[in-house]
Amino acid sequence: MQNSRFDDIVFLDDFFRSSDNFLHSHSANRRFLRSAFDIPLRRLGLRCRELAADSENGKGLNVGAMMRALGLTASAAGWARSCIADFAPIVDAGLLPTLAPKTLVIGWGMTPAMLHWLDRAGVRFIDVEVAPQRFATHLALQMRTNDRRIEAVLQACRVDDEVFWDEATAIRAFFGRHGDRHLFDPGLSIGLFCGQCAIDLALVCDGRVARPVEALEAARVLASKVDLLVIKPHPYEPDLRLLEEFAAGVPNAVWTDANIYALLSADNLRFVTGLTSGAMREAKFFLKEGLPLLKPDRDNPRLLPAACSNWIVVGPEVLSLGALSAVCGFDDVPPRIEAHVPLDALDRAFRVRWGLDAANPGLPPARTAFADEGGLLHDGPAAPAWLAFGWSAGDAGGRWTVGGRAQLLVPLPPEAGDTPLRVTIDGHAFEGDGRRKPQVRIRIGDETHPVRGVRGRWTFALPPATSRKVLVVDFDIGTPRSMRECGIGDDERLLGFHLEGLRIEAVEGVPQRSRLRPALLGLAAVGLLSLALVAAEWSHRGAGQTLAQAPQARPAMPIAEKASVDIRSLFKRHDI
Repeated sequence: MQNSRFDDIVFLDDFFRSSDNFLHSHSANRRFLRSAFDIPLRRLGLRCRELAADSENGKGLNVGAMMRALGLTASAAGWARSCIADFAPIVDAGLLPTLAPKTLVIGWGMTPAMLHWLDRAGVRFIDVEVAPQRFATHLALQMRTNDRRIEAVLQACRVDDEVFWDEATAIRAFFGRHGDRHLFDPGLSIGLFCGQCAIDLALVCDGRVARPVEALEAARVLASKVDLLVIKPHPYEPDLRLLEEFAAGVPNAVWTDANIYALLSADNLRFVTGLTSGAMREAKFFLKEGLPLLKPDRDNPRLLPAACSNWIVVGPEVLSLGALSAVCGFDDVPPRIEAHVPLDALDRAFRVRWGLDAANPGLPPARTAFADEGGLLHDGPAAPAWLAFGWSAGDAGGRWTVGGRAQLLVPLPPEAGDTPLRVTIDGHAFEGDGRRKPQVRIRIGDETHPVRGVRGRWTFALPPATSRKVLVVDFDIGTPRSMRECGIGDDERLLGFHLEGLRIEAVEGVPQRSRLRPALLGLAAVGLLSLALVAAEWSHRGAGQTLAQAPQARPAMPIAEKASVDIRSLFKRHDI
């Protein structure tokens, strides 16, 4: 082959994101780049090497000294500031290596400051990340560059948007057969707020790590346009405190842990919002509006080199010999890039598919809590939809909360807004080894009851509220514990409260519309503990079969008797 435009290939990541700044690094991404590009580049006769922080077993990058030279503190805040800092002081101090113009830098998630450093030195770069359209059968990458010839090659490897439109069609068809088409209830309009990891380059705005509460006013305006603003935490961020701070300022905020693509497929979802979540880029393929509340520094043209291209979504063929020959500018490159890289190459490398699997149940059937004139609930699949967030699978006696927060959401009939309600919760806190029990609080609106003792009953009085469309019950769990931690088993779930019954009643002596009282008393008949039963029915029977149609179901009983049923016996009768 003829001479290449480059004689040195350097692989980088955001080396300021390291233990020097008390942050967890993602060095696996840099290693992925080196390994993925290594074979074809070496076949082209090019030398490859990595640059990394000394603290991450790298060579030549003293991040601690760089932070001091930039006048930044060793902290997450200092790291965020480094993302847009002028590197001139550390270049002048010789803390960064001198890269020749014939060097090509391929970096993972490089910051605006890093891109400026390279561009000013006359170095060509390719910035790489996983593409935010993660619902497709195969993962894709997104790349950007400051070189027009490289940009042309990336465009030749571009994944056309029609691929994602077709993939979204397939996912929506999947959820047409698996799960419900609505979240919670067809009569509710929904907005979705997507959370992110607390420390994320995508959250750095003006050199600061943004918090959800900073977008509170804009979010409240959006929330006022729907019945519920549903918060979906990021699956890799276990700490919910930042989202809880945000939720406290949104009157109609509720929570969900449903699959993100089941949510995007829901007919009653009106929009998707958040700070900068990639879900807003995905939303358009499900015909939902994506409304970002933040412009991150990494995507702000004002903070990027003028020569930096837009992101280009590319498939795994970008790793092929033909594509990299074109990137490196060899004279004898054929006019058409021939690539035979496996379509699942990126899936294998990341060992994760952000899309779906055949076992995903989708959204549980949505039903309003309502009964017929006889006071009997015939909509067996109603209950799973009420488990909004933070619940275990059912057991023989009820449901455990898992983690520090759980929520029930019960859609109510229109009449419920005109009537005082009484809500009764039965259950007990996790006892564990008896030395340190979780601190549990049950909250409905402004009323909170602490859970004391092992087993109990907690009653809430709700005044009439004409705007009431749902009943929301929150369970706040301080220091949840696992059975494994307590030495009483191998169960690693962080348990807090065991829910054994839910009763919703119209208050005696208050006039009600004709169907309201039986509707609410009907809830006491089934209770929340039938959730495990219903989940089993839904999984193993046809979606159209109700609880009343199941062969094990008991004959109907009068409302008064039905309201006093020991809910645990339902599980015994149905062998759950």
